[in-house]
Amino acid sequence: AGSEMLSLGCWKAGGGIHRYRATAQEVLKLFFAQGNAQIPRPGDWFCTQCHRRNMSRQFFCYSCGIKPGAHIANEGTPRIPGGQMFPRKGDWGCGGCGQACCAYLHWCDRCHIARDAHEMTVVVQ
Repeated sequence: AGSEMLSLGCWKAGGGIHRYRATAQEVLKLFFAQGNAQIPRPGDWFCTQCHRRNMSRQFFCYSCGIKPGAHIANEGTPRIPGGQMFPRKGDWGCGGCGQACCAYLHWCDRCHIARDAHEMTVVVQ
């Protein structure tokens, strides 16, 4: 068991695909071994400013910080398919600390700034 060969593919920059063959054990090691590469998870998104990957629970880009355009609510933000659709209409990103907040919150649960009190706060339309 585990000696059957699997076919894998990886997209190349500019189009095309690299093809690989590996055993199931090799694939499991690639994805789950200690020290492995960080693999995008369903719902993760890529910043339209710096193109870095962000976890689905982050509202603002971890690299760019709180600045215009560096958030998940941008129209056309690239996302990994699957996972829950966050943010939803009315959810917001706190302009004071960057915390992702649900629509029903009127105050940030991290820094306690009111939703409408900071000019960098982004509310999903």
